Amino acid sequence: MIKAFLFVILFFVSSQSQAFSVCLFGIGWNCDDDQNKPALKRALVIGNSHYSFQPLKNPVNDATDVAEKLKQMGFEVTLLLDATEEQMGEAISDMGHTNGGVEIFYYAGHGVAIDKKNYLLPVDEEFKTENQVKYNAIDVDFVMDEIRSKDDKPNRLSVMILDACRNNPLQTASTRSIGNKKGLAPITKSIPGSMIMYSASANQVAYDGTGRNGLFTSSLLEEMDKPNIEIETMFKNVARKVEQATKGKQIPERVYTFTGNYELVKKIPQKPIKPEQVLSKKGLATIESQPGGALVVLEGYPLGKTPYQLMISPGRYQLEISKKGYQTQTREIVVHAEHETRKIIQLKKK
Repeated sequence: MIKAFLFVILFFVSSQSQAFSVCLFGIGWNCDDDQNKPALKRALVIGNSHYSFQPLKNPVNDATDVAEKLKQMGFEVTLLLDATEEQMGEAISDMGHTNGGVEIFYYAGHGVAIDKKNYLLPVDEEFKTENQVKYNAIDVDFVMDEIRSKDDKPNRLSVMILDACRNNPLQTASTRSIGNKKGLAPITKSIPGSMIMYSASANQVAYDGTGRNGLFTSSLLEEMDKPNIEIETMFKNVARKVEQATKGKQIPERVYTFTGNYELVKKIPQKPIKPEQVLSKKGLATIESQPGGALVVLEGYPLGKTPYQLMISPGRYQLEISKKGYQTQTREIVVHAEHETRKIIQLKKK
């Protein structure tokens, strides 16, 4: 089954965000005054399915699952489902207020190309003509302008992923798309230090898959939270999976101007700590959950999955435990010097 929609992801990454990944409460590495301020991790996720002219199966599922994955990765997520033009425009305009750090924009829904420009379609319009698209849809260039106008840092990484069907939703039975070509147009406007990825090459279709998610997003969900993998390598892995699954009928295409390195999930290898190894003036925090494998977030910092141990200065800390399918639990943990504090949290199903 061929999917007739577009995904867009924008990653905006300040190179300083890498510095705080292992600096927590005065312990670890890269803890000088300038780098001790954590970079904000925010995401705007949009999924549009219920169009009046051609409803889609997976965008709401895809957006919901991507939002949940990003939350598990420590992002502050805004999720819009079946969004109107006004809702999309306002949310996109608010995106660029992050001061450095990481900012993600994800869109799943219909997308079309007209006169070499790409548009994202909201659900509150009934698109029948090119002019209706031009005046009532969201121009991808507008998204890029909004982000660029609010950021003058030359060291940001901007990643845009377009997962576009190469069949236009406004087509008739006798035409493949508006204009002479299928799918989206190449993006001619760029942000310095950017990565652009199409889920399919020109004149190819993006396959819907057979499960809850589209083929491309399914591969993305499998790869995006793997630790210690550079983002370029992660996208190559996604592209390889899609190409293999379709036997070459769908080959994701990538265009990069970014020359740096960035790992979306950074994890420092950790050896188990024994209570008798606790250093003077520090305490040992042991965090467990039932069931295990839940994400541990301490004072807003994603640390790892349960069971988890860390050395930390004495004090009171806010602890958040989350796992897909279970209610997020918030607790306070009090750590004492030269002692082990063990916290066991029972998770409840949603």
